[in-house]
Amino acid sequence: MAKGENESEAMGVLKGIEDIKRLFVLALLRDGVGQSLIAKTIGVSQSTISKMFPGGIREITKTKQSK
Repeated sequence: MAKGENESEAMGVLKGIEDIKRLFVLALLRDGVGQSLIAKTIGVSQSTISKMFPGGIREITKTKQSK
């Protein structure tokens, strides 16, 4: 495999990991876990959690509450 192909594959793996992390955070938010606790648990800031969902976390949590 060429160096460029290895880098491309590595970037794909990292993107997949980020997607999995986002799904994990989403599940926790929908279950009512607070942003601060999630952030502390995965080692990021609370603002990083907010930035993961540019559409707004309130929309995500509101869906759970309205059911």
